[in-house]
Amino acid sequence: MKNIFLKISVIIVLLAFGCRERTPQEIKDDNTACMQCADLPLSKRMKLYPFNAATKIQMISWGERVDTTYGEFDSYQYSFAKKNDTVCYSKCKEIITLNKKQIDQLSFLMYNIGMKDTKAGLSVNSCYNPRNAIIFLDKKGKILEYIELCFECQQVRFSKNANLGLRCAQKLDLLKALFRKVGIKHGILNEK
Repeated sequence: MKNIFLKISVIIVLLAFGCRERTPQEIKDDNTACMQCADLPLSKRMKLYPFNAATKIQMISWGERVDTTYGEFDSYQYSFAKKNDTVCYSKCKEIITLNKKQIDQLSFLMYNIGMKDTKAGLSVNSCYNPRNAIIFLDKKGKILEYIELCFECQQVRFSKNANLGLRCAQKLDLLKALFRKVGIKHGILNEK
């Protein structure tokens, strides 16, 4: 009799709390959700490229789309302004050079945060109107690598050897929060 009462109690609790079979989308969302899936200490993260080659890391924002049609700048349209391997800072709205703590936070986010199922795919939106970037500079102030971000449509473009490390569904939301935390407002607080 106790056993039957226990089983009935468990069923009632399960029904009361909405236990049900999860949909394929819920399972996919759970597998692509961001979580700490590595524990690389700062000393090891700083040995990974481009952190090991950069002497300065900056977060920037810019306003208008940069027209590259007439060759004034060498990047593709909708990018931040750069000529050869130099950022055209006069076209930037905000420039923040990251301190050690902020670099620690950025590298932690890139290399320790990822998704549970590394084979799961992430969706991609079609718009692209970036307003923010992470720039890795060498000792001469030249661009080593960059990561260009469109927080509006959740898309990213990279220079040749750059990446965001481990992938996960909310990584750009976490990066957006880091941009906000370091003091970047354009493209973060307002989407225009």
